[in-house]
Amino acid sequence: MINKIYLILTILVAVNTINLYAQCGCPGNSGSVGIIPLSELSNIDSLIMDNLFVNIFYKNIYADTYYNHDSKIGEGPIKKYSANYLSLRVGYKPTNRWHFESEIGYFANKTADYGFLGKEKFNGLSDLTFYTRYIAYKNLENGLDISIGTGFKIPLSTGDTSIPQNIQSSTGGYAVLFNFIAKEVIPSINSGIILAHRSDINFNNRYDYRYGNSFITSLIFLNNIYENTVIGLEIKNDIRMKDYNHDIKLDESGMISITISPVVRYSIGDLVLNFFFDYPVYQYYNTCLLLNKVCNHYHYL
Repeated sequence: MINKIYLILTILVAVNTINLYAQCGCPGNSGSVGIIPLSELSNIDSLIMDNLFVNIFYKNIYADTYYNHDSKIGEGPIKKYSANYLSLRVGYKPTNRWHFESEIGYFANKTADYGFLGKEKFNGLSDLTFYTRYIAYKNLENGLDISIGTGFKIPLSTGDTSIPQNIQSSTGGYAVLFNFIAKEVIPSINSGIILAHRSDINFNNRYDYRYGNSFITSLIFLNNIYENTVIGLEIKNDIRMKDYNHDIKLDESGMISITISPVVRYSIGDLVLNFFFDYPVYQYYNTCLLLNKVCNHYHYL
């Protein structure tokens, strides 16, 4: 019997009119804190078992700037890109070492604004993700535990031939996931540290297009300033490899970014509210916009 149900609401606002890259609002990538189960950011002891965690996540995205390598290059064919992403994540911990989780994502809208040429919009379900995680090491004396996990991602949208791929709600391809999380609680200063990594190994979609594998590493510092209030900072490194179209490598795809995210968490009983704001401090994109060439993110299926 489940002891308690914890509801965790998360709002992640990624609004940056200067630094975000309008071309790379790639589908199927929520860009969420998803590499870390949101229950890890609550006041719940990692040893608690037989509990259900329900996470509701919202993210707003806006971009209007193009990059070539790590330099801005002004406007491109898309003047503005915006999206609203929602997800429902459910986690269950049957024992003090095993954690099971599933997530379903939905884009309420993805919009590419071409200025006087008009707009293109799309909405729909994104992906369904399942994974399990096992605490391989734990030390109660120093508050450290290390867990590893694996899972898979199922696309819930296979594509629309009339809509550019960059505003589709999903990559349309399956993926295998690998996950690593290390946590340490420091009671003397009411703080905690979380180091996490997630790898997505993508497969071809029905159109023989394969998005590059992604590798995200995140380091979060948390400090419990009040009994029900936590502040923190996340430093995230996102590496996305090059895409393939019919087994041909697309050299203009792929990117590296470093993002910092202030974190505020407020709890009311079993309800936990998390707020994040993504700010990119460094971005490097492979050549994407040439004189008469538009990068792969705009190809039609």
